[in-house]
Amino acid sequence: DASRLYGIVAKDNAGKKECLATFYLAYSTWDGRVLFRDYCSSNTEKSSELDAFPSSFWYYVLANVTVGLNCARLVWTHYGAQDDFPATEILQPERLIGWLTLSWSIDAMKKFGGIETKASSNHEESNTKYAFESALGKQSASRDAFRLRLAATEGDINDISRLVVGLAAYENMQDSVNIGPDQLAADSRHAKDMPLFYCILIDSVEDNHTCGMAFCYVGVCLQAGRFLYLEDLFLQTEYRGKGGGKTVMKALARLSQSLGVSCMKWQALDWNAPALNFYNKIGAKVDQGLETSRIAGQQLVDFARNPQP
Repeated sequence: DASRLYGIVAKDNAGKKECLATFYLAYSTWDGRVLFRDYCSSNTEKSSELDAFPSSFWYYVLANVTVGLNCARLVWTHYGAQDDFPATEILQPERLIGWLTLSWSIDAMKKFGGIETKASSNHEESNTKYAFESALGKQSASRDAFRLRLAATEGDINDISRLVVGLAAYENMQDSVNIGPDQLAADSRHAKDMPLFYCILIDSVEDNHTCGMAFCYVGVCLQAGRFLYLEDLFLQTEYRGKGGGKTVMKALARLSQSLGVSCMKWQALDWNAPALNFYNKIGAKVDQGLETSRIAGQQLVDFARNPQP
């Protein structure tokens, strides 16, 4: 998979002071490629050596990397008012109000799924795609109302695009979808064995209709190492209440253990009480106070072009 933690080291002109920033590539079902800022030493440490590298310097550098990699957004998280983005009256990052970040530990997954899958040491089996197919191949008997499979064909890409539009309509944000089948297809085969995302498609056993998806990628950060990120879980309204969400989450629990990741993360809207109640029952925890901010579109391009403040 494409899970890599990238780092940039900056040195002052004398070569005596150094500072580090790390980031990874994420993926949005609505916008495509995303650069996620993981860590900047100037954000968390107080030292006279860091005075040469203020947070504005790093945001400017990462904005240029974001644009250079054809990413649609530069995203970062922070606790409450601790956001260190150099905002001005003209340039204000978007804060995602109402979105909660959840984390599901491996121990909680084991309790929910009632199984334990060891991370494979075999090179072939440690391949992310193989791990997905293996986890999906361990579905329970035919009593399940849904079948799960990893998207792999051109027809599957069209189904993903259709479901993304359906999700946007459910959240009343139809105008927010900026990618279509062509970009999804390109990024699903980004490089040999390095797709930027994976998508589990949910088929109804009753009518063989592809009625939902679990869209995810493998991220990596300094603090937690590799983790599975669930970008979107969506079931069409008429197929809800039949155990589809539970079936998918059990598969993701098996997958996370097989991959050897530290946890699974995702976000949910604070008004979606049924989903939040379900996540609480399976042992997922809300990271209280953690907020997400981002710059995107023309604002991102303009910021990257402007000289460093």
